[in-house]
Amino acid sequence: GEVMVDEYNDIYVASSTYSTDFPVTGNALQQSNNGKQEGVIFKMSASLDNLLWSTYIGGSADDAVYNISISEEGGLYIGGGTTSDDFPVMPGAYQNSFQGGSADGFVAKLHNNGSQILASTYYGSKQYDQVYFVDTDLKGKVYVLGQTAAQGNTFIYNAPWNQPGGGQFVSRLKKNLSGLVFSTAFGNSSNQGPDISPTSFMVDYCSSIYIAGWGGGLNNFGGTSGLPVTPNAYQSITDGNDYYFMVLAPDAQALQYATFFGGSQNVGEHVDGGTSRFSKKGAIYQAIC
Repeated sequence: GEVMVDEYNDIYVASSTYSTDFPVTGNALQQSNNGKQEGVIFKMSASLDNLLWSTYIGGSADDAVYNISISEEGGLYIGGGTTSDDFPVMPGAYQNSFQGGSADGFVAKLHNNGSQILASTYYGSKQYDQVYFVDTDLKGKVYVLGQTAAQGNTFIYNAPWNQPGGGQFVSRLKKNLSGLVFSTAFGNSSNQGPDISPTSFMVDYCSSIYIAGWGGGLNNFGGTSGLPVTPNAYQSITDGNDYYFMVLAPDAQALQYATFFGGSQNVGEHVDGGTSRFSKKGAIYQAIC
C-alpha cells in the first residue's frame, strides 16, 4: 500500500484487507467486501481525528491496491492487481475484461471525495501482470509502472526505446483510461518474467520518467543481472542482488540514465515492507535494508 499527503496535509491511504467490517463511510463508492482480499482507500484529516471518507474497491476474487496518486488536475488515481473477472471497470475502458493469467493489473480514477469511479480499466495480458504505480505529469497525463510475464512485444507500443520480453512495463494511458498512448518494456528477457520489485515511480516537471526497484533472491524474481545501465552509471556492475534506478526520456524516446546500487557480497539488499520517493526535481529518497 501507500500513504500520500495533499497540500492541506490531509492523509490518503491505499491498501488491502480481508476484513468484512473495515470502516467505510456513508458516501463510499463500495460499501462492502465483495469477496476474499479487497482493496481499500481512505482519507483522514491531518490530525487523524476525522475519517473523511473510506471505501472498499474490488471484485469477487482477490484484489490489491498498491498505489495512490493525487493528480495535478484533481482526482485520485490508484493502481494494483486483481484476480477478479468482475472488477469494476467503466464503459469505454481500454480493457473491459480480465485478460488472463494469474493476475491482471488495473488502473482507476476516483472522485476526490471517494464516492465515485470516474474511469477504470484492466491493464494486462494473457500472462501474469500487475500495476504497481500510477503517476501524472503537470498536464494530467497518466503513466503506470508494473510487472509482467508476457513475452515479446506485448507491452511495446509507440516507444522508440524498448527491450522485448522485459519483465517490467512503463505505459501512458489516455486521461479517461480509454486507450494507450505508448508503452515500453525493460528487463532481462531470459528471466521470462519480472526482474525487480518496483519501489518508486515519478514523472518529473519535464516528463522524464523515474523508476526505482530492487531484485535478487529475496524477492523471488529474476534479479538485477542483465538490466541495462548507461555509460555514466554510478555503479555499472551488479551481483544480481542490488537496487536499480533508471530514468527514461519523455515518451520512452531513450534511456537517459540507469545504475545499480549495492554491495558485492551477493547478499540481498532490499526494501523490506517500505518504499522510496522521488521529488519532482529528480532526487531519490530510499529506505533500505
